[in-house]
Amino acid sequence: LELTEDDIANFCANVYSVGHMVTRSLEEEFNTVPSLDDELVEDWKMALMDPYEVPIHTPICWYLGLRACHIFCKQEGRYPGVVAVPNSKSDGS
Repeated sequence: LELTEDDIANFCANVYSVGHMVTRSLEEEFNTVPSLDDELVEDWKMALMDPYEVPIHTPICWYLGLRACHIFCKQEGRYPGVVAVPNSKSDGS
């Protein structure tokens, strides 16, 4: 990685806008039931209204898709799109 003087100048000019984000661990994420308060719903709406240059790269879309996939897998015992193969011992073959 090569840093130019322009990169350093740009960083220094914007250092005051650097923020700190606190997130939950994956364990907390999967083991807590979110409360759908109005503030959370508004945050999700704002995240969906601000897509990346390529909309499919928008992180909230990936987050929601992966969470939906995880829930489906827990309920159905398989991932979406995977066809269940019958067990040859239990189908009488």
